[in-house]
Amino acid sequence: MLYLVRYIEKWGTEIQNINDWMADYKLPKPEVTVSGQDFIITLRRPSSGGLKGGQISGQKNYSGLTPRQIEILNYIIANNQITRKELTDKVGINSSAIQRHLQKLKTIGLLERAGTKGGHWIVQKEE
Repeated sequence: MLYLVRYIEKWGTEIQNINDWMADYKLPKPEVTVSGQDFIITLRRPSSGGLKGGQISGQKNYSGLTPRQIEILNYIIANNQITRKELTDKVGINSSAIQRHLQKLKTIGLLERAGTKGGHWIVQKEE
């Protein structure tokens, strides 16, 4: 069913992707609980609840980020395939303002776009 509604590309790949993404951000692996015919996947987030004070855990210190830029990065971290239109709707500012914030994040080296139509965002981490 998830494949048919396009939540997954093919069977089994998204769970591995989630495990990889969680490891990239030094978060615990998802917990899988089986109860009867149901299963629940629990994803733990850092206690900070996302970006605060302009810094991502394990990344460079970008203390110059605005609250809007932090909000935009939180949406991108939660969904790296989010579109500019979706960001406009979620953040509640016009598309040119979103574009300016995204350009600033790209200029300082924190954000990169991979692919064109149907691409995804990459949040750069310190090596």
